[in-house]
Amino acid sequence: MTDNFSITIKNFKSYKEATLPLAPLTLLIGANASGKSNAIEAFRFLSWVAGGERLSTLKNRVNDSDKIIRGTVNDLTFSNSKSFNIGFQFSNNFIFDIIVSPSENILKIVAEIFRFQEGTLFFYRKKLLNSESLIDIELEKLIKLDNLLDGHENFLIQQFGNHDFAVNFDEDDISILSTQSKYNLYWQSLENFKFSSLDKFRNSEITIKTNLSESFFFDFVPSKMRAESLSEKDLRSNGQNLAGVLHYLCEKDEHASDNETKLLNLIKSLPEQNIIDIKFYVDHRQRVEFALIENFGNTPKEFPMDLLSDGTLKVLAIATALLSVSTGSTLVIEEIDNSIHPSRAHDILSLMRQYAEERGLKLLLSTHNPALMDAIPDKALADVVFCYRDPQQGDSRLVRLGDLDDYVGLVVQGSLGDLVTRGIVERFVKHPKTKEEKKKQALDWLKQMQVDSQ
Repeated sequence: MTDNFSITIKNFKSYKEATLPLAPLTLLIGANASGKSNAIEAFRFLSWVAGGERLSTLKNRVNDSDKIIRGTVNDLTFSNSKSFNIGFQFSNNFIFDIIVSPSENILKIVAEIFRFQEGTLFFYRKKLLNSESLIDIELEKLIKLDNLLDGHENFLIQQFGNHDFAVNFDEDDISILSTQSKYNLYWQSLENFKFSSLDKFRNSEITIKTNLSESFFFDFVPSKMRAESLSEKDLRSNGQNLAGVLHYLCEKDEHASDNETKLLNLIKSLPEQNIIDIKFYVDHRQRVEFALIENFGNTPKEFPMDLLSDGTLKVLAIATALLSVSTGSTLVIEEIDNSIHPSRAHDILSLMRQYAEERGLKLLLSTHNPALMDAIPDKALADVVFCYRDPQQGDSRLVRLGDLDDYVGLVVQGSLGDLVTRGIVERFVKHPKTKEEKKKQALDWLKQMQVDSQ
């Protein structure tokens, strides 16, 4: 994946409306309770649905201890809204939206929308389509469609407007992206209607599924990473099978030797350690444990995984994630700074960037760590996304620093970590100065300079 995409959020949890733009390296920053985790959960929700997950399964995961999304189904909408909308925008080519309505602790898909420059394609669920569930997200075309289709719900496809088409799709528990068997029927019908964006629809479906199904979400829990596990390729979101995936990368993968070197290089970034090797133990049940070999004074010493610090395990998990996901994926890691010493943040982020670039990965990292913020390269500074709560409305909002009117005036005042610590970023975002105010400030400064020089 070489092109950038964005996740759009409407009426989801603490968000009324926001866009999360994703660059090759995106740092998501903001105070506690600002909405960072909610933005990542919206992205994760869309990834799960586009990947073929039924909403009934996702509902169970919302409510159980796995906590793919925190809270209950009834907590997913903003301010008691009837529905929420999460979308995928790919460059300027197209936008895909999925509208979901939670009712009586059950999630149902109301509609899915593909928007192209030439027209719009709606996959709607007639039994769920109603103005009450749509008005919150201001989809006037769908409200109009609801009225036009009254009494015509048996039609497979309806045209309304010059370039807009509506497809009656009866599955309300699964995305159109996951029902490949029905595509031929829809394509044939749309060809009969001479839908001008048919080829774009086919290509967009592939693009969405590729980008979203190859997005991986991690929130590592060191206390769970000390357990033995089977040798396997895919790292779980909390890192609990770390030992098994490390073993696969270093012993079974076709790039095993290179993987081990890169793992050790990242571990060597940690303070007060001189790690020279990693060793594996496989028991009669094929379950794996590992140990790190440390060398001080030419005396090697072995440290088993259950004695390793949280920070060491966290860095190992980060390296393992970078090396185990498929090439071209998007890697999302929450609170990457937790358990990592501030003095090593720069080295760790530099190696992460290097490994990500080598494998064509996108990185979305959330952090509170000023040291890690200071480690971000200049070329990625404009892509930093600041998350905050609007002082008047209370909803969460996202702003890309490079989109601020006075972005240059902000970054010349210091490093990112320093600007955040001193509250300057928050002031620029929440209380921006108008051009007139800036002009007055400059004139006042000049007058003061003239007075001082007399």
